Amino acid sequence: MKKRTLSFGLFLTMLAVSWINAIPTTFSNTEMIADWERFESPRSPGTNQDDWVVSGSNLVYNSNVGQALVSDFSVNGDFSFSTRIVNSGDNDRYGLVFGFTDSANHYRLSWEGGGFREINNDIGLQLIREVGGTSVSLDTLNVLWANGLEYDLTVSRTGSQISMQVVQVNNSNVIQDVTVTDTTFLNGKVGLWNDSQVTIYSNVTLDTSAVPEPSSLAMLVIGAFGLIFYKRK
Repeated sequence: MKKRTLSFGLFLTMLAVSWINAIPTTFSNTEMIADWERFESPRSPGTNQDDWVVSGSNLVYNSNVGQALVSDFSVNGDFSFSTRIVNSGDNDRYGLVFGFTDSANHYRLSWEGGGFREINNDIGLQLIREVGGTSVSLDTLNVLWANGLEYDLTVSRTGSQISMQVVQVNNSNVIQDVTVTDTTFLNGKVGLWNDSQVTIYSNVTLDTSAVPEPSSLAMLVIGAFGLIFYKRK
């Protein structure tokens, strides 16, 4: 009976770990300010003003200069990374970075409110791949964000595909939802960035989607009970 209990306990532990790994992580604002790393703006090399503050439940970049705030860990494999974002007084650029090595090597979601174009001269919303300081738009859409409106921004990877989604919160309007194939950066850090922009972020969340497939979960159950049966014999 003792061996059986231990075997079943091992199974429950394995199952619990599987589900724990699948729970999305919403980062605390104080944790990001304390632990995440500062890099120069990925769009404007040399722009690197550290002015992140916590305001209630929000993380605010409170300077009209620019900087990236990047995780102190790397993400490998499939994931999605998202935030809610709003601006109340300017019209330049903000976004997300992922697959990030440094400000010259990464992917970024880059969006403007009409202030200035991307470094490659594209207007509006872009999914950018930057290698060695050279930016290429993997997708571009000539649409601008509006002051005072909240948007949910999400970037993700599934295998060889990366995706960008932008949703306007007040009416659930999907402004862009695009997937492209690119394997330049299969792992790297994630983060937030601004370029001459006072911006409010909330619900900064990483989901590594480590939920076992139904078939894998079934095999785990069968194997565990097989182990129990073997121990009983």
